[in-house]
Amino acid sequence: MLRSWIPAMFTLGVLASTLSAQAGNGGNGQLDTSPPGLGQNWTIRVSGAVGAPFSVYLSSQPAQIALPGVGTLWIDPSTPDFGEVLSGVIPVGGVFQVVIPLPIDPALLSVVAFAQGAVGDGGQPSGIALTRAVRVDFEASDSFAAMPSLSGTRALATADLLLDGRVLLAGGGGGSITAPAGTATTEIFNPYLRSWSPGPSMSSARAFAASARLADGRLLVIGGANATGAVTASCDIFDPVANTWGGAAPMNSPRCGHSATVLNDGRIFVAGGVTNFQTLPGSTTPLGDALGTAQNTGEIYNPNTNSWTNVPGTMASRRFGHTQTLRADGRVLCASGLNGATTLLGIEIPTWTTTTTYYNPVTNAFSAGPALSTPRVGHRATLMGNGEVFLSGGLAPVSLFGITTGITTTANCVRLNTGGTAWSAAGNLPAGALMHGQVLLKNGKAHISGGGSISLSGTTIVFGGVSLCGTYSAGATVVAGSNPLPGNQGTHAAVLLLDGSVLIAGGSDGSTAVSTTLLYTPIP
Repeated sequence: MLRSWIPAMFTLGVLASTLSAQAGNGGNGQLDTSPPGLGQNWTIRVSGAVGAPFSVYLSSQPAQIALPGVGTLWIDPSTPDFGEVLSGVIPVGGVFQVVIPLPIDPALLSVVAFAQGAVGDGGQPSGIALTRAVRVDFEASDSFAAMPSLSGTRALATADLLLDGRVLLAGGGGGSITAPAGTATTEIFNPYLRSWSPGPSMSSARAFAASARLADGRLLVIGGANATGAVTASCDIFDPVANTWGGAAPMNSPRCGHSATVLNDGRIFVAGGVTNFQTLPGSTTPLGDALGTAQNTGEIYNPNTNSWTNVPGTMASRRFGHTQTLRADGRVLCASGLNGATTLLGIEIPTWTTTTTYYNPVTNAFSAGPALSTPRVGHRATLMGNGEVFLSGGLAPVSLFGITTGITTTANCVRLNTGGTAWSAAGNLPAGALMHGQVLLKNGKAHISGGGSISLSGTTIVFGGVSLCGTYSAGATVVAGSNPLPGNQGTHAAVLLLDGSVLIAGGSDGSTAVSTTLLYTPIP
């Protein structure tokens, strides 16, 4: 239906620059697909103005071709298989959708295609809205495909989805949970090309930092520990269009192992974290030195003024390695975490808090939330579609007669009711895990991937890894098992991509940091 503009592309040269964003031309038109898993329904959606004609084109090769007055074509029209595969008119509701049942055909696993759409748009000078380009790789459902490795090992990094679909992995390095070794380097994953490329370096080395995507698409990376364990209050802002870092105002307090939450009004709420990750002079308790500096304070970043403001009052406890979850009512739930350390029979043991605290951005105040029966650190929390908060795993204390005598990696999961007033059982992970991946899939389920494990052998802390995975459905009281990772992987990044697949990158196998990268295709 929009075929008349195709011939013009053949007279234009392919640009030499590297493909980056594969974004459209900003018009009123978009192409979206679900992950094409074998044996599952594959959904293709084209959106635009009601009544607008559209066409979707397919090629076996990507490209980057400038179309003067139109935008950039990201598929190669010179391949023999290039052609129009879908056309129609945008119906009432603004979305045309087609569902294609995919056979379980191993031959499809070798097929790769690249698609881009054109939608009629009177608001564009050319009358055409180019959609973003989409890569189609047929994969087995509930499976992991190996991606190119990172340029180096990278555990405890931040990972954020950019508006154009790429993923920025920042900081981290070859350190461990008890001795983070931050770097300033970054890498960018391009799901369209399934490749990594170096990103610009931050102003400071960071591990155990926090990050948040601002409303305008820029990324704020906050605090963290450098290569020696010194904790910083500094922040950096990444501009994905300019591919540069810019300075942001520093926090009022240095923080590491803190959490950051984007509020509904676009501001960023940060709380907890330690101010030091170094052994103090003359001390023999490095863990205690760090956890003894855990904070019970919070602060707010305003991107409009590039400034931080302290939240009045304090949380119910100091917190390190806690979770923060933005609930449907706009409040932020801060749950559990470590609040210090103690020594028992010469063994240094962390101390936990069972408390939870709400931050209310309307009143700019903290208030008490319901306590957890099992305290934990390095757990994960997800707001489910029914309004509950699903909280899983973590490192928990082992108690005897009310006295903490050791540590264990727990598989316990709980859920907070929609009113935010009480916790109840939500089953167990396939194995105890901390700092695992946990992502809310497009099908409404939470996918849990791998994780780390910690135990005590005498006075020695033993680090391990977990490969088992699972899924949790809203309102359930069990966690269902799913296909495991190819190997142990924890403290990794897990990011939901625009097509509904999950990028899993870096982390540790339990003993050393890894550069492994995987792409998970869920069951729709």
